[in-house]
Amino acid sequence: MNRIVCPVDFSESSRHGTTLALAVARWFGARLTLLYVHQFGPSLIGVGPAAVVSQPTLFSDDERRTLTATLRTFGGVDDASQGMVDTVIVEDMSVAGGILDRATEINADLIVIGTQGRSRLERFGLGSVAEAVLRKASCPVLAVPPHVPGSGLANPAAIRHVLCPLDFSPHSIDALPQALLWASKAGARVTALHVAEISPELAEPPLPEFEAYRDRVVSDARRHLADAVRNAAPQAPIEQRLAVGRPAVEILRYATHHQADLIVMGIRGRSQIDMAFFGSTTNRVVRQATCPVLTAHVRQARAAS
Repeated sequence: MNRIVCPVDFSESSRHGTTLALAVARWFGARLTLLYVHQFGPSLIGVGPAAVVSQPTLFSDDERRTLTATLRTFGGVDDASQGMVDTVIVEDMSVAGGILDRATEINADLIVIGTQGRSRLERFGLGSVAEAVLRKASCPVLAVPPHVPGSGLANPAAIRHVLCPLDFSPHSIDALPQALLWASKAGARVTALHVAEISPELAEPPLPEFEAYRDRVVSDARRHLADAVRNAAPQAPIEQRLAVGRPAVEILRYATHHQADLIVMGIRGRSQIDMAFFGSTTNRVVRQATCPVLTAHVRQARAAS
């Protein structure tokens, strides 16, 4: 890993992101870009026929210098790390677009971004910027939920348990190489978790037919999990675990109970259908996890293997 991009908007969630981004950059010996995107665009002044369209407001040189200094202070850049950190200010019509364009321009290997806490937007998603970056980035994205304790941000080398949920789709299985990469770097163990999704309504009341159905689903899932892990990483010592229930709920429960330090999940492609899919399991895990969540597009995961 050579290049890391971390967007900064001076929020508390952004502070979480910069803390982890700087720690990861030091850990991998990578160069970090702290990026502030100033969203500009024409605005309407006045009402009715007298309304006029104003021109976009750009930063002056003095404003850029002041903001650059603020970026470095906010990002915790000290004398020991200043040689490995770039501070960049871009002006764009879209904040997410500015982040994605910059990551592409420097061929970033990773984007680290803090996600929002609970708000009125939570039930709709992560917030437009973070969600757009997670869905559309052409490199892995390390999301830092607000529930991650400070101790989990300062030292990624302390990772001891990497959790990789699998649903047997190509995008989830191809995330295993990313999980193994981070685990190998930290000397951590990897758990591949599959959640057999069985509607709880089928268990009320508990009928013999349901028990037989449940046993069959679990047996098939256990076999598929073993095959998927063996085919994806035949030599890797990966623990295999099975849960029954709703995927997001069980992933979060397992991560908490078994003290996962990092969750690695694959993301589908970028079609309209795939973007709609993002709003379910992955979205909920990223919002509610108590550890960082690394999301990798299927194409990047394959390239890393």
